[in-house]
Amino acid sequence: MMSFTQASRFVVRQAVRSYSSTSVVEDRIVIAVGGNALQRRGERLTIENMLKAAADMAPTIAAIAKEHELVLTHGNGPQVGELALERSAATFDVLGAESTGQIGYVLAQAMASVGCTAVPIVTQVVVDPQHAAFRSPTKFVGPVYGAKEAHALAESLGWTVKPDGEYFRRVVPSPPPVEILQIEAVECLLEHAPNVLPIACGGGGVP
Repeated sequence: MMSFTQASRFVVRQAVRSYSSTSVVEDRIVIAVGGNALQRRGERLTIENMLKAAADMAPTIAAIAKEHELVLTHGNGPQVGELALERSAATFDVLGAESTGQIGYVLAQAMASVGCTAVPIVTQVVVDPQHAAFRSPTKFVGPVYGAKEAHALAESLGWTVKPDGEYFRRVVPSPPPVEILQIEAVECLLEHAPNVLPIACGGGGVP
């Protein structure tokens, strides 16, 4: 995963189809911030630390937003994994929504500090319930564990764990979305509020 500074400069430039049925935007930029980029190496994963990290990238994003049509998205692997440890009874869709709400708030606060209004959208997506990802989960979430602890957690909590380097982590299904349910909200901001930055599809969206 990239460092926070690297993530702030990781800009995916592509001529993409506009959400509008009447126009095509050839200079839309998507900035994707990895979930690990909100956690500096060696620091605990707290809201305070995420706010500090987000503040580092905000000026770069704001400068890009002044020149281009921009959408901000982000990962949530570490954050949703931490929430799962705290609230083991919650279903993963709820945890996904909660983590994207947290991260969206953090990013919006950071953008506000540099004079850029951002609107986080907790985004739901439709996925294929028969997708192979449900049978073979691959998305790493949460902290790393030694082999013994990881397998004990898997047995007691019903997790699936897989090696991640020399350690183990929990893995969950991550099927690709086939539809974004809040796409009209993103479209509305892009077309009618050009000075507002949408933050959408955090963690790939809540399936």
